[in-house]
Amino acid sequence: MYFFSEFATNRKRINYILILFARKFKPARVFAYPIKITVCPGTLCNLNCVLCPVGQNDKGREKGLMEFSTFKKVIDECGPYLYKLDLYNWGEPFLNKDIFKMVRYAKKFKIKVSISSNLNHFNEKICSELTKSGVDHLLISLDGTSQESVNKYQVGNNFVEVVTNMKNL
Repeated sequence: MYFFSEFATNRKRINYILILFARKFKPARVFAYPIKITVCPGTLCNLNCVLCPVGQNDKGREKGLMEFSTFKKVIDECGPYLYKLDLYNWGEPFLNKDIFKMVRYAKKFKIKVSISSNLNHFNEKICSELTKSGVDHLLISLDGTSQESVNKYQVGNNFVEVVTNMKNL
């Protein structure tokens, strides 16, 4: 799958072969870079989901947004080997003002980029930036089929607004 991907380069293919070698022979030393990583652009969210540590204000989790300079360091080191980058985890990616700068930077390394959003922090400018940025996949987190059902898990979500934002996209 990865080897013949549109995101493959010779460097990525050699790295992938090293990963396959390591899986088979289990050497004591790591010889390859990851081919897929998850980078969390921030641990802030505009919702209070009942099962989410961020939404529940888990005291053990520091809140903040990743700076572009930190993201750049990660991509500069791993980017030449990456096939896929998930640019989300514990928070709403669109709260980070540099999110599209991050996407564009990752795309310079021929990386498939995915973002997951609840689409509640969304406007015309974000919509325009998103469509121009080169994001390959957008996952929309909408946990229900009505405002009533969404409220059970995604506290603070606006069902109608999310559906409207999806239509606008």
